[in-house]
Amino acid sequence: MELAETDLKQADRESGHVILQDVFGIHVSSWRDLDWAQRHCRELEAKGYETWVNRVEIDGALWHRVLVGRYQSLEAAMQGRPSVLDSLGMDHALIYRLQAESMAVR
Repeated sequence: MELAETDLKQADRESGHVILQDVFGIHVSSWRDLDWAQRHCRELEAKGYETWVNRVEIDGALWHRVLVGRYQSLEAAMQGRPSVLDSLGMDHALIYRLQAESMAVR
């Protein structure tokens, strides 16, 4: 897996401009080790999910959050969450918004 910007930079082919866009994802796991987070992503991708890893620092420790989906709005993520929870056998999951200037591992 390679580093990618989570803002989903979209090139406007006609003007050549880059449009920065916030995205939302459903948080399904957290790992201290990037390799384990990427392994979990591969398992989820094999089941048909779009996944990504968001690096965050919490109390001085680096964590790698595995998120499912790239929703364009909070409402869309909330609508998609029940089916993700059901298919993964989970009873709850937070939704995170990644701002255009943040970075993630993909």
